[in-house]
Amino acid sequence: MLINQVSLDDLKSKYLYANTPRYLFKHFRSSIPLQLLAIQNQPESLAREYNKIISPDIKSLENIVLAYAILVAFSFLEYSKVRDIYSSLDVTKLKWGEDIKSISMTTVKNWNFTTFQPDIPEVIHTPFESDSSTATASFDL
Repeated sequence: MLINQVSLDDLKSKYLYANTPRYLFKHFRSSIPLQLLAIQNQPESLAREYNKIISPDIKSLENIVLAYAILVAFSFLEYSKVRDIYSSLDVTKLKWGEDIKSISMTTVKNWNFTTFQPDIPEVIHTPFESDSSTATASFDL
């Protein structure tokens, strides 16, 4: 995985400005390079990269931002493909790791919702269309 796909400067500034996990998630998720990171990589690759980043003592700003970026990237992937992998990630080394993980799992795309499509008739008649008892009036001005 090429982690250079993510614009670190932009993500670093978003991370430093964030005061809640929800703010961080929302603004990381709006990052186009982060969306591309998710789309162009398999969930297993993302998990491997995440584990590489957090395995040492995570202290550098770059590694913290990359770890959060990967967690958020999972929210763009299909739930059935990421559920097991994502739930196995250790997020305890990140201050907002559990929060971001929880927010991500409630936001993952392609949930299996059933779409409700009511049976609506193609032609709807107005009450006056076929009613011959309607009166017409003309006015002379």
